[in-house]
Amino acid sequence: MSAESDAADISELGRIVMRYELADLKDLADFDRYVRAEGRLENHLMRVAERLGSFYDIEGACRLLDQVLAFNQTLRRKIDDALPLHEDDRRARAELGGWRDEADGVILLIEGMKAMFRAQEHTLKGHVRDAERLLSGARANFERLRTRGPGPLAEAGAFRHALAGAHLQLSKGVAKLQSGDTTDATERFARAHIGFARLLDDPERAAAHGDVRELHDLADRARALQRHTEFLRETKAGEYALAIRTGEEAVKYYERLAAAARAPGVPKVVRNLRGMEHKYVLGLLIWCRAEKAVEDRDWRRCDELIAEAHRTWRESVYDSLLNEDVGAASLRPQLDALDMMLQGTRRRRDSEERHQKQIARLEEELGRLRQTHIWTQGGTAMAGGDHHETINVNGPVTGVTGIGSHARASAETVNIAQPSTGSLDLAAVRAELADLREALADLARTPAQQAVVAEVARAEEAAQVEDESRVRRHLTAAGEWALETARLLGQTAVEAVIRTGLGS
Repeated sequence: MSAESDAADISELGRIVMRYELADLKDLADFDRYVRAEGRLENHLMRVAERLGSFYDIEGACRLLDQVLAFNQTLRRKIDDALPLHEDDRRARAELGGWRDEADGVILLIEGMKAMFRAQEHTLKGHVRDAERLLSGARANFERLRTRGPGPLAEAGAFRHALAGAHLQLSKGVAKLQSGDTTDATERFARAHIGFARLLDDPERAAAHGDVRELHDLADRARALQRHTEFLRETKAGEYALAIRTGEEAVKYYERLAAAARAPGVPKVVRNLRGMEHKYVLGLLIWCRAEKAVEDRDWRRCDELIAEAHRTWRESVYDSLLNEDVGAASLRPQLDALDMMLQGTRRRRDSEERHQKQIARLEEELGRLRQTHIWTQGGTAMAGGDHHETINVNGPVTGVTGIGSHARASAETVNIAQPSTGSLDLAAVRAELADLREALADLARTPAQQAVVAEVARAEEAAQVEDESRVRRHLTAAGEWALETARLLGQTAVEAVIRTGLGS
């Protein structure tokens, strides 16, 4: 059948086809006119069906395809009835056989197209596994079609086999993303993008067998999902600076899809779906920027970004509510879960600000303590100033000077006891470990930092059962970050244990 379409009135074509379907056809010339009229009509119906499918009117698209299916089933039945009348006419039998084979091919094509539309419907409802099953069935139909031999239908089968394969990769990527496997999901989305892009390499072929605009949208969508998945993996690792750059790329693709959906003639349902996706991913990017603001200690900026992310997600939810009539309610962003993310960021922001203020006070106090000077007189240490204060000294220390605004220094050497690596004061260590663990947990962003928190927690458990060797082992494993934090918090007992373990 011809893949071309003319300007014939569709209603008139419908009447012509119906007249032939009701007639008792015997003459090949009548069959030829019947097949040509039906071919023009079904090509028109298939184009309209694909347009409806791209607008998520799955039921409307499938009703039109069912009409095309019925046309070809009737044609095949009438050919079977006519074949015995031409037993001795080889040319007539070959002609009729060719039309019957072509009707069989169109039936395969239509059944595959319907399966792809139904897969799209299941994807909208969140039934990804059902979508994969339908797409696999569609590919099997198109594979049979493309291996039937040369001709327009074989070429259509090859094109749609590749198209269904790209859709299948997209669907598998969504399933992997839902299960949390971001690595495999990223690879699936990349394969889907390559599949759609290859179909666009030959614009004439793409225009003959599909909707070029929709193919561009599908390629953009696959790339958007790929960047979106990479963004999620980077935020999970705490790599917020890198995630922001990746998220900005994802948002650009979603913006492009949303802009295409605002074109004249595109139904509101598509516009709302694309707007929902864009705002949802934009909200994730804004949230990531809020997390980065916590890292940068820009408290005011963090507060602004949290409020902006919340507003953006609410707009996304509103757009999704407008699409419940197409069964896309399952795609609605879960505002409660998103708000929990923002609450977590707000808690980290408040905790980080509180700790930074504590650290600033501690550093200020340490700064004052570093200004303290001791001068000696005889066997005692005396504080300088307008009064004398006696300090007991128990060990070798050198290089002391004076204390106070009127301090004096002598050249004598005073002995102060050196730290011992003997038994720990487990009560003092235990008292400090809980605060240290809490401070580190609030500050931890990367897997390495979280491992430090775990070591401190193990040391705390060991201190509870007075296992000194385990306390030393876990605190030594906690390393430099725990040491520096303990120093800033003024935790002298824990600091001494870690310094001894590290040999510093």
